[in-house]
Amino acid sequence: MHFLIREASVGDVSDIASINNEGFPYLEEVPPEFFRWLILHGIGRFLVCEVDGEVVGFAHFDAIGDCGVIYRIGVREDFRGRGIGSALLHEVEKVLRGLGVSKVVAYVAKRRGSALSWFLSRGYHIDHRLGSVTYTWWVAGELSPLKEVCEVTGRDLGDVLSVGGWRKLFWWYPDLGKYLKYLSTAPGRVYVDKESTCLVHVISYGWVSYVEYVVHRGVDRRRIVDVVCSATELAARADDVPYCEVPLEPEGLLGSVYHGTWVEVPVMKYIS
Repeated sequence: MHFLIREASVGDVSDIASINNEGFPYLEEVPPEFFRWLILHGIGRFLVCEVDGEVVGFAHFDAIGDCGVIYRIGVREDFRGRGIGSALLHEVEKVLRGLGVSKVVAYVAKRRGSALSWFLSRGYHIDHRLGSVTYTWWVAGELSPLKEVCEVTGRDLGDVLSVGGWRKLFWWYPDLGKYLKYLSTAPGRVYVDKESTCLVHVISYGWVSYVEYVVHRGVDRRRIVDVVCSATELAARADDVPYCEVPLEPEGLLGSVYHGTWVEVPVMKYIS
């Protein structure tokens, strides 16, 4: 079978979203508009794999300093087991190597045993030094949000972002400068606390409000948890979705209302 791997364009977003959502049936369905926003503004890099003119696989990745990060990689169900995923991974590593990257990291859900095994069989290993990420979910309406957390749009959002001094909650988040520069055009909602010490980008995907990006100004962990959870709860109510999910341990406001958690573990491979 012959296939072509190329850079993705905004014309590929419907296929990318379909493949992504097919590969994660138990998670939220990411709308094409989000992938369109990412590609249009160069937030991460995208490759797609074509067979007979059809997009059957994709990869979303980026270089963060000397480390490469794979955010998403997927193959259409009816084309799995034909080496397309391996070819995409090989091309991702090739691109990152050309950017001077020495190692590649991906976070993989522990409950997706097949995905974890796939990476491990291709030279990756679980890197406990990086730490796992716990995702926690609860039923919308059960958490009482902080009163000082509110949605910001337009000029108000611009004023908040112009203050500067923001830090990414997770090192592997996409480029901070690009993300914040184009945040006003992103799908979803943006929330900030009264003191503008924590900012949260939330998108509602059909049945769940999900945190995409969090920045803060050096506030303590408990404060971050409470602001992030408040923002997610407010987004769920505004968009009338039944569930909320955040990439945080169940503590603070979340400690008494959460219904479950799941964990992603980091896998890493040296490529230099």
